[in-house]
Amino acid sequence: MIYKKLKKGSSAKHDFIQLQEENTKGWLRGYGDETYVRLRDEHGSVWVGTAERGNDDLVYYHLRDAAGRPMSGVATSYTRVFRDGKNRTWKGIVE
Repeated sequence: MIYKKLKKGSSAKHDFIQLQEENTKGWLRGYGDETYVRLRDEHGSVWVGTAERGNDDLVYYHLRDAAGRPMSGVATSYTRVFRDGKNRTWKGIVE
């Protein structure tokens, strides 16, 4: 019998995500892949959600923190723009 070596982990590409709020210069940092996103802000809150690739080659994000506050965003091949429940804008580049 021939045995095949199994690969550990997934082949999904993991991206480092770093965002900065326009006015207060607050930050969000974390990682994401093609379906899952996890970010932490400067206050220690963790934002978890999903990422979905659209037909127009954009990636759409939908996140929530432990208190249930929403955040959504969109990413092109160069930039990411998020907006939280308080209508603050968070921007970052794709790394």
